[in-house]
Amino acid sequence: MGLIAILVIVMMLGFSGAAHVLLSPSSRLPMQWSTSGRVNWTARRSVALLFTPVLTAAVMLSTTVLTASPDERSLALYAISVAALLAHLLHLGLLVYHDRKA
Repeated sequence: MGLIAILVIVMMLGFSGAAHVLLSPSSRLPMQWSTSGRVNWTARRSVALLFTPVLTAAVMLSTTVLTASPDERSLALYAISVAALLAHLLHLGLLVYHDRKA
């Protein structure tokens, strides 16, 4: 399961790299949107693209260290992998949508 966790982080970084190339060269990117679609706040480009992969890696590392049972650890890492990858893809999709709309 550790290999899958590493692969998910690598995939997330790859998707961030692709988004970096696809997005217009803006120094700040949206991090949160309101329900009406307005941007609530922005972050530096590097922070916006690396936030989710870094947070996911920290959560996975914490889970690995703090979970005693190998079965529970595997299930937790799997759940984190799926949820984090979907969240990251949603964020990147919203960034691309916002960029194209602007």
